[in-house]
Amino acid sequence: MFSPEATSQNTLSVRNPRRRPRNSSDEHTSRQVAKRRKRSSLTPSTFEPPLIAKTNGHVPKINGDHPAKEHSPELIARRDAISDKTSFPVRQRASRPEKEKKAPRHAEGVVLTKSDYYFVTKEPTVPNELHHIIRSKEPWQARFVEALGFAVIFTSSKAIVWRLKQTGPSPDTSSTLSIDLPPVPTKPKDALPLGTLVHDSGAGDVALLVLQHNGNVFYWESVSSAAHADTMRQKQQRLQGSIGRLFSGEIAVDITSAEPDGFIITTNAGRIIHLSVRDSQGKLAISTDLLRANNPVSGGLLGGIRSVFSSSGWRKDVAAAKCTSTRGKGHKKCIVITKQCVFQTWDLARHTAKTLEAEFDGRQKILDAIPSQPDSSANEELIALDFEFFPDKRKEQLDSQDMLLLCGLSSTKAMRYFLVSITIYGGSLNVNYVHSIRCWDQAAESSSPWADASPRLLLPQPAHTAFIIFETFYIMASLTPVEEGPSSQLQRESDLLSEPFQDILFFDHDRDFRVVGCASQPPSSRSVGASCLLFVNNFGLVQANAILIDEEAPSIQRASLCQSKIEQAIFFGHLPTKLFDFDRSSAVFEWQTAETEQAALVINDTILDSTSKFVSEITPSMEQQLKDRSFALKELIKFTWQWNLSDSARWQLLWSAEKMAAARAIWRIYSEHLARREEQQIFHNDENIVLLREAVDMISQKHKHETRPELGENDVVRHYFIKDIANIELLIPWVAHALGELYREGVQDTVKQALLVDQANDIQLCAMETAFKFREQNAEMYGFSQLLFQNGIYTGSYQDFPDVWTSVPETVLKVKDLAVLTRESAIENGESSEDSPITVLDLTVLTKLAGDAAHLVDLACQVFEERLRTLRDRPGESSQSLAANLQKDYFSTRRELISNLVKVELPEEGVKLAEKYEDVAALADVTVDSIEVMNERMRDPATLDDEMAEYEAKIRVYYNNINAYHEKYGLKWARAFYARNMRVHSLFPTLKADGPLTREFLQSEPDLLKVKWMYEIGSGEKYANAARDLLKMNANETNLWNKKVELSMAKLSILAAKETEQADDNLVQMSTTNANRRLTAIEVQERLYAYTRPLLRTALDEIAETDLAMDSFGAKLKKRIIAGESFRRSLKKLVRREVLAEEELIDTLTLMNCPSQMLDDDDFAGHRFFLALQVANYNMVEDENWAYLQRQIIWRRCILQDDWAAINRTEYKADEAVVKEAEGTALFKTLIAGFADGLFDTAPPLPPPEILDAAATPSTLRLTARYQSIPDAPLEALCQDLNKEVSALKKPIDKGRLQLWWPGIVDAAQRALREMRDKYGAERAHMEEEKRKIGAKLAAGEKVVITNGLVNGVHHSDSEEGGKDGEGDVDMG
Repeated sequence: MFSPEATSQNTLSVRNPRRRPRNSSDEHTSRQVAKRRKRSSLTPSTFEPPLIAKTNGHVPKINGDHPAKEHSPELIARRDAISDKTSFPVRQRASRPEKEKKAPRHAEGVVLTKSDYYFVTKEPTVPNELHHIIRSKEPWQARFVEALGFAVIFTSSKAIVWRLKQTGPSPDTSSTLSIDLPPVPTKPKDALPLGTLVHDSGAGDVALLVLQHNGNVFYWESVSSAAHADTMRQKQQRLQGSIGRLFSGEIAVDITSAEPDGFIITTNAGRIIHLSVRDSQGKLAISTDLLRANNPVSGGLLGGIRSVFSSSGWRKDVAAAKCTSTRGKGHKKCIVITKQCVFQTWDLARHTAKTLEAEFDGRQKILDAIPSQPDSSANEELIALDFEFFPDKRKEQLDSQDMLLLCGLSSTKAMRYFLVSITIYGGSLNVNYVHSIRCWDQAAESSSPWADASPRLLLPQPAHTAFIIFETFYIMASLTPVEEGPSSQLQRESDLLSEPFQDILFFDHDRDFRVVGCASQPPSSRSVGASCLLFVNNFGLVQANAILIDEEAPSIQRASLCQSKIEQAIFFGHLPTKLFDFDRSSAVFEWQTAETEQAALVINDTILDSTSKFVSEITPSMEQQLKDRSFALKELIKFTWQWNLSDSARWQLLWSAEKMAAARAIWRIYSEHLARREEQQIFHNDENIVLLREAVDMISQKHKHETRPELGENDVVRHYFIKDIANIELLIPWVAHALGELYREGVQDTVKQALLVDQANDIQLCAMETAFKFREQNAEMYGFSQLLFQNGIYTGSYQDFPDVWTSVPETVLKVKDLAVLTRESAIENGESSEDSPITVLDLTVLTKLAGDAAHLVDLACQVFEERLRTLRDRPGESSQSLAANLQKDYFSTRRELISNLVKVELPEEGVKLAEKYEDVAALADVTVDSIEVMNERMRDPATLDDEMAEYEAKIRVYYNNINAYHEKYGLKWARAFYARNMRVHSLFPTLKADGPLTREFLQSEPDLLKVKWMYEIGSGEKYANAARDLLKMNANETNLWNKKVELSMAKLSILAAKETEQADDNLVQMSTTNANRRLTAIEVQERLYAYTRPLLRTALDEIAETDLAMDSFGAKLKKRIIAGESFRRSLKKLVRREVLAEEELIDTLTLMNCPSQMLDDDDFAGHRFFLALQVANYNMVEDENWAYLQRQIIWRRCILQDDWAAINRTEYKADEAVVKEAEGTALFKTLIAGFADGLFDTAPPLPPPEILDAAATPSTLRLTARYQSIPDAPLEALCQDLNKEVSALKKPIDKGRLQLWWPGIVDAAQRALREMRDKYGAERAHMEEEKRKIGAKLAAGEKVVITNGLVNGVHHSDSEEGGKDGEGDVDMG
């Protein structure tokens, strides 16, 4: 492998080769001279090595450079020498302030992200002159040597060294050392130089080793001298050599220090090369040895040929090679692991042969220890990727090594990663434990990280967390095992089992962030855990820290990790120094919606009460703190949007954001109040107060966090806004409550009261208006359509909603109360005169109060409507009852609040609000009252002409609006407008105004139908409408005389409509028939009253009359409770001259008992069933079923009036006696009256069988409209009562043979009627003849004698009874 040219270069020295070799004394002299060479220009802070804390007596290893594990005297002496050498130019060493020593490491840089388990910062120690390299497109890589406190950046032409730890607020640019590398022909794809910094054992200074892609090696034993020398002196100072000839495509991929003077170089071909920079005599000389199983050959043709065919030195596919110290002085041990898990242990003796101590295959043991997965395949391949040494622990076998191995199982589907803790001793391997990397599985189809560059494993002390560094992301994995208890199985099944902490952080892909260098960082006095350094392309130097977790609780639950990832995204995802892609970092865990929702709500609560570790409780600017929290809530919903949270969760997040926005608005108002505090001078208990402070102080302790004065918490307002924004809905009513308390406790001055009211208005208006506006503007961000919001109120379903915070009951009540108080305060202060001894409120504040009154009315309507919607959509009777009561209260309150804006001279605002909420009643109030106010001012003699013209113009506008409202709102407006007009101007001026909807308004109001009739008659155009209105109104009339008069006027209106051709014959006929039917019932009731009146005259009052009538006419009903109660109610109405309903009239006529001693000139008792049939027959048109049922009842009761069994006993009776008994029955009298009237032409008599089969049931009764609304119990009782009559009818049918008597009685009645008519005709002809004779006598001049109504002894009765016309109408003349 190595060419002869390479061998010749291995012994080159920077000294002249012709000079004689020095002895030991000469060498000592030369080293003393070296101490007097040119002083370094670097500052002490540049070269001062950091303190390296020992962990269990061992020194940490960094980036593959493994210094001695123990602080040997030689190492301490070398570091002291470096410090002494670099401190020469400094007159006095600067000491670090004690405060800075105690500061945490992350306080020195910008925090990029943090959680309970780690934090990441951007280190500020990178010199400014390196920024252009970091962000340039030119390739570069970095190397850390934290043990010495340095870092170096390599480009293709330069090596730039600087001190990692620097004191002062900003990096010292003068501390940067730049060394030009020897030029070498390069191609764009050639690898960058590889190198490292070491402590040179000979020079006692920091040295630089550089290995170029072609194998050339350059070594500077003093970086400081080389950086400050010119090009020629740099060339003289450097040591140059080569690792030998490289094969095509072979490059060095790693270099690690094997102190004191050696290095281990690994190539991509799998060769391991030991490189030394000093010979056995300590002189500078480059030599290389290829590590292989047989004894190494330094060079020469045979050595190179043998190296090609050596199985141990060629094509081992090395995963990593790292060195560690051994017990022997001058010895290093190198552990080499191939990707096939073959282990080699080399003894690197100084200046002697390198010995392979052991070589073994650990693949099978590692495979056996890795737990199998359900989806694992048999052809998975184990690949070792990297390893790190654990800090040494006291063991019986000191030659053993504890190591952490990063390996992967590769299959066709994916690559799974594992961390395997192993111990090697000699040629054996023992697996201690295995940690599976759960947070990352590399999919096979994605770009494989091991194809481009293997991941690096870092194990910074104290080795509780491992860092796996990929090019575009890194993984943190806790190595502390979790002890499982008895409940572990149940927790595992429910997905609640805590697992060792793991997390993954992806760099922002859009900005091409890539790791170009990494190293573990040794612990220090300021360390809080394990940390490492990452150099990121296009970004800078990053420190990743894993916090030391309590050993008793090293695990993390999935819910906690979910919350942590969301917090990182919302608090660090928007920073201008953003490094990570938090969306991708969270996506790998595949959170479920329920998990994300729960975490989001917890984060939401911690932001509201400032318990989040990312929220600063104490800040100089409260406004900025509230702004930051608002921004965090916004980022929270933006980040969690991808999980499609439930509606309830999104509402909670939206309401929290609203509360935060409202809090910001209140704080700004509070700041303004504080600025005016000295000017307003509102004193209470000898203290100049601000209302908000008093309100917060009065809030109950159970609704807020109490301040702790002993801890310096003395600002109750700031403390409330820090801790209690979640309960800010209680602050709104408490402001109004505090205002009332201050009123009662001594603030009596009206001006001071007005100022307090003004402050209360500011707080409530800014909070609520901001909340409603925020909700409407940001609804879509939270997943709600903006179309579902109107005036800031959600118009969707509230069925599963809790109380909306903007409309809790206390807020609804207090906003309304404050609106009233503001209006009254404005009115009271507006009435103060200029010469009043009381201080007058400033006009600006007074005007603002009036304006706030209108805004508060609007706000009160908003919260009322939102609360009403909430209650309406909730199931349950209690919610619906509350909604009904609230709606009634809302409508009355809204009208009162809007209408009274006229009192503060804001009618225009009242009109706008009434139109906005479509409250036509309030709109009518404002319109009419405003017109009245204008008219009053116009009647004032002091009104100027200009003012008069202004008022007239406003009145015209109002009248134009009235006409527009008629068109827009229709009948709703007419009702409200005319009703308000009638309260102000009485009835007739309103009718005189005659608007376009006057008729409809009067028609819609049942109480105004009489007025409408007069309006129609007065217009002379709608007589038919007048008749219809009177008939409609008459249906509900209870006074008998009024009912008769109204029906008579209705008939007159019908005739007038007929005369004016406003109604056709059909309408006239229908209306007349309707009126006549009702008049018939009235006439029957009047005959009934006339029959009973003689008996009732002796009673003292109505009660006595009712009792007397019941005793006289209801004697047979004492055993019939239902019929008796109904009969008594009817008699009571009859006595009071109230209208009896048709059923009541029929029952009274058919159930009453007619005493024989009663005076009955008109034979009322014999005709009462006929009168009842008349009433039933006239209602046949409206309800035929009801009429038929009533006819059955009437005929049944008519038959039951007589003893048909006695009538049927005809023995020993002559025909005259039988005929007389039959003609004396109620049935015969009813038949003859019906035939005479023609009643039976449309409703013939019902024979006994038809009556007997008519049993009453609730179902049959409900066929009629009049019985459909009667409850079941009363209807059942009525059926039982009627069925008793049916049962009673069987006796006259069975024993009286009524079914046989029925035809004969009907024929007898018809025959008797004919005989009566024949007799009446003969008498009528005789009378006509007598009239003719009297007329002839009078014409002849003869004397005619008239006495007692007789004309010559003949009685004349052509006219009817006075007071009524032929149709029963009232005689109006």
